[in-house]
Amino acid sequence: MGNSLYGLPWPLARRLSLEQLRLYRFRNALAALVIGIGVAMGLAIDLVNRSALSEFKSALASVNGQADASLRAAEKEFSASVFASLQQYQANASAAPVLIKSAHMQTVKASGSSAEVIDLRSMFPQGVELFGIDLFRSIHVHPQLSPSISSPEASDAWFGGNQLYASPRLWQQLEKLGIEPEGAIIRLRMEGRSEDFVIAGRLGQAGNESMVFVIDIGSLQALTTHKDRLSRIDMRWAQGASSKHSPTELLDALRAKHPELTLSLIKPEDEAERMSNLSRAYRVNLAILALVALLTGVFIVQSNMQLMTARQLGSLAILQVLGTDARSIQAFMRFQALLIGAIGSVIGLVIGSVCAWFLLSLTGGDLGAGLLKTSSRTLNVSLWLLGFHASLGILVAWFGSWLAVKSLARVTAVAALKGAQPPPWFTSTQLALAAMALACFGACCLLLEPLEGVPLGAYVCLFTWLVAGLLAMPTLVERVAGGLSGPAAKHPISWLAMKRAKYLPQSISLSMTGMIASVALCVAVSLMISSFRLAVSEWLDHVLPADVYARIQKGEASLSPDEQWQLSQLAGLRRTEFQQVLEWPMLPERPPIAVIVRALPLKTAQDRLPITGQLLDPHPSLPSVWVSEAMRDLYGWAPGSIQRLGLLPQGSVFVAGVWRDYARQHGSIIMASNQWLKARGGHQQLEASDVSWWLADPSRGSESLLAQLPQGLRDKLEIRSASDIRALSLELFDRSFVVTYALQAVALLIGLLGLSSTLAAQAIARTQELAMLQLLGLHPAACTRLLLLEAASSLALALLWGSMLGLALAWVLIEVVNPQSFHWRMPMRIPVGLMTLAISGVWLIGVFSCLALSKQLLKQPMLQSLKQDW
Repeated sequence: MGNSLYGLPWPLARRLSLEQLRLYRFRNALAALVIGIGVAMGLAIDLVNRSALSEFKSALASVNGQADASLRAAEKEFSASVFASLQQYQANASAAPVLIKSAHMQTVKASGSSAEVIDLRSMFPQGVELFGIDLFRSIHVHPQLSPSISSPEASDAWFGGNQLYASPRLWQQLEKLGIEPEGAIIRLRMEGRSEDFVIAGRLGQAGNESMVFVIDIGSLQALTTHKDRLSRIDMRWAQGASSKHSPTELLDALRAKHPELTLSLIKPEDEAERMSNLSRAYRVNLAILALVALLTGVFIVQSNMQLMTARQLGSLAILQVLGTDARSIQAFMRFQALLIGAIGSVIGLVIGSVCAWFLLSLTGGDLGAGLLKTSSRTLNVSLWLLGFHASLGILVAWFGSWLAVKSLARVTAVAALKGAQPPPWFTSTQLALAAMALACFGACCLLLEPLEGVPLGAYVCLFTWLVAGLLAMPTLVERVAGGLSGPAAKHPISWLAMKRAKYLPQSISLSMTGMIASVALCVAVSLMISSFRLAVSEWLDHVLPADVYARIQKGEASLSPDEQWQLSQLAGLRRTEFQQVLEWPMLPERPPIAVIVRALPLKTAQDRLPITGQLLDPHPSLPSVWVSEAMRDLYGWAPGSIQRLGLLPQGSVFVAGVWRDYARQHGSIIMASNQWLKARGGHQQLEASDVSWWLADPSRGSESLLAQLPQGLRDKLEIRSASDIRALSLELFDRSFVVTYALQAVALLIGLLGLSSTLAAQAIARTQELAMLQLLGLHPAACTRLLLLEAASSLALALLWGSMLGLALAWVLIEVVNPQSFHWRMPMRIPVGLMTLAISGVWLIGVFSCLALSKQLLKQPMLQSLKQDW
């Protein structure tokens, strides 16, 4: 292009563009802000996700080191005999055994007899992990976990018993408390016992993201209940010709030697991918909502460019008469739109980065969903990511300006000098037919299966139905105006408003596109959230029948028979039940499912479980299970089928029904405790992890039970009342949707700002029309009423149509997106009163905004506008 914009000199193009931006700075600033907000939302969600996964991978690398794979068992811990079997294949791999135990830090005391004892229980509520390693083997597999030992004394201390080495991050946390970590005595509670350890040093190369202590594996095994257990075996494959067996052959050989175990080889990248998949559906949903909000900017930009084109048509005609060709004129207008898009993108990059930092601090790396915990506030920013989101904003501006720019070729320069405007591209009937075609196409997309858990067909349907609703608006305006023209004929102001709506339906619709899209999005998401919250509330009432619940804390051993007897004999109890919860990996690439064992009547399970669909009679010979909806969707465990469960010796179970489980997205199975004990070989009692108490006097609360417990059980159990669990669950629910609430507010703000801007621009564009009406005898106050009536009626129609469109989108979210993304189903609930109140509030804000704009416009000497002569 050289020094010109398709023939228009750059200095002239730049000067004219900047002048137009200055003259209509409010409207242009609003369009840029809309684009910026859309870019900011998408960038913030992307940055938070990337930063959280980066932190997780860093922490994973710090504890996995340079291992190529880890040998693990679905049973979590396995006998050290597996490691002995692996020694036969030393030519294939270097191996290092690891034992991992969770512990709670209770107190710490710095070296010295007079040092203060600091209580750590509230400062480290999640506890820490103890990694037991074989020092000499670990050096070759994961040197990050090897401590810095620089003297013979330190080497002796490593094998001296309760000697710990802290990761750099844990070391820093202790230093922040004013404690010198080296030599400090720390008390840890693990598997029901409290032990004192000495912090002998720090890990030299461990990643800063891990909160771990490292100890000699033999010392850790001596402190545990089972002395010869391992959590995993990390391996590095041998290189070259000495490697005689592939990893698959090695795994098959180990499985053959240990058929009682479910062994698998897990690569570090597989674990990172599994963690990414854990929150993928939630992130995709938020990203889609952000994208819809960004696409709303297309309609705002289109409206803005349509009005800018109308205002500049005379000036552009003069340029064309003076010799500028049509291609240069279009390039000039498109340049203005791209300039707005570039400014909006820069604004969005800044706002998005700041919002991402705050979101990472306030809600964590999963944006409040409770799936991926983070502790760092460091953003993982890359230039290509910033460039991608900036290009989205610029593309939005380009698409928004396309029709307005192309319409310039539909009017000649001579006609434009006489005040003519480009004719509409399509008639209302053509737009209505296109809307019907899009609606049918979107409905067909609902039949598509989700792609790797992402309901792409449903998202396409949401977008096409939204666009179809906008395209149908001109026909709707025309029909409504035509129907009201008769009653409105009795009142001149009403008659003028209805006639304009009937003969200029596309102009009316153009001003409302942003508002319709925003209202539809807000109504859809609000209905989905309110329906979900009501369903969760009712579900909690069903699954929390007891008065008080207790659960063993992380790192604690299961409740022994003696402890279960003590808990069942507390005074003031009407009934006590115990429950065992296990995790079982069905597939390596997916998160483990929950296996819940509890007392359950086989023939009347619906009395204790929120059963959905048909409840089958128990199988005469096989154990019966009730599975969550996720198990049916992900693994095909349909009612009436016989499935294999590796936790049981004989393996086969009968699926007697499906129950609704909002707490476990990735699948759960419930089995009656008597059948579980029988299938496991006649064990007498559950290895219970949870307790449910029914009180003789429910008004006494959990305090009466807590006072009766010995100190050991108090430290072991976390006790809450049913009302506390219910309140906490709903609080977590609201927290998980905090970002969604923000997206709704932003979308509605975009719609209101776009409406105000468009109404103001249209009123300014109609200055000559209003002046002519005043010249014909219409009082300025009547002109104000005319503008107000037009805005109020158009806004009411837009809000009503947007709400109806939102109902359709909400149905897609509830009936298709939620089941395919999260495997949750719920009835659709419509809070009519709340919706009416919210829509009425938006309508009043819009009407008052229009009233203020109208009064400001009519203060100008409008009759002078009739003297304009191009």
